[in-house]
Amino acid sequence: MVNADEELKNTNRKLLFEIEKREKLIEDLDAFAHTVAHDLRSSLSSIFSASEIMEEIIKINDKSLLCELSNLINHSANKSIQITHELLLLATTDKTDVDLKPLDMSKVFAEAKNQNADLIRNSKAQITEPREWPQAIGYAPWIEEVWSNYISNAIKYGGTPPVIEVGSEILINGNIMFCIKDNGKELSQEDQKKLFNNFVRLHPQKADGYGLGLSIVKKIIEKLNGSVGVESYRNGSKFYFILPSVQQNQTTLNKLTQNSNFIAN
Repeated sequence: MVNADEELKNTNRKLLFEIEKREKLIEDLDAFAHTVAHDLRSSLSSIFSASEIMEEIIKINDKSLLCELSNLINHSANKSIQITHELLLLATTDKTDVDLKPLDMSKVFAEAKNQNADLIRNSKAQITEPREWPQAIGYAPWIEEVWSNYISNAIKYGGTPPVIEVGSEILINGNIMFCIKDNGKELSQEDQKKLFNNFVRLHPQKADGYGLGLSIVKKIIEKLNGSVGVESYRNGSKFYFILPSVQQNQTTLNKLTQNSNFIAN
């Protein structure tokens, strides 16, 4: 009877936990929808308007204006795709079980830079990175998204030109902190508290404010048993994420194996 009561309590706790998770996901998706609706409508309106007048431009053979419209359509379409991509990533992160493996962070970071190649080139951003990276445990496609968001924000909110320093540090507890420092304006303590929460934008006048991608960054890293944060100074800000190291992960596995053997014996 006691076992049945305890099992029922455990089942109820699990159900409540699942309900809370689903309610949080719905809340996040609703916040995301309100945050991006204006941008998505604006992008699609630009595409529609440009396509409407393109036929007339072709008739008068104005190549410069045609090129300008083509660039506008390309930019708006890319923006719409990015918004959709982030929405899908947000919706599937909690539901997706991934195989955690040692990360080749040099390769992951290079892929993230490739995602932002145009932004880096156009802004003339200067990026320095480590020659060697400590090895952490994670899921490479998601960490690439994290770096891509951090790089994009560091460029958009850095100085002119953006000067970006990327680094890593092995912490006392064995975790590894990866960070990116920009040369932008200092963020207030109040703004720092808002950054990773509910898609808050500190700069609504900008196309992609802090908060949109950072909320997804937080969700990804927490799913990978890590944490995120920001520190800000007079001459810039440092955004970081923390992941377990390969060595730490192996130690944990060894302890679990030893405990299992002990119980079996």
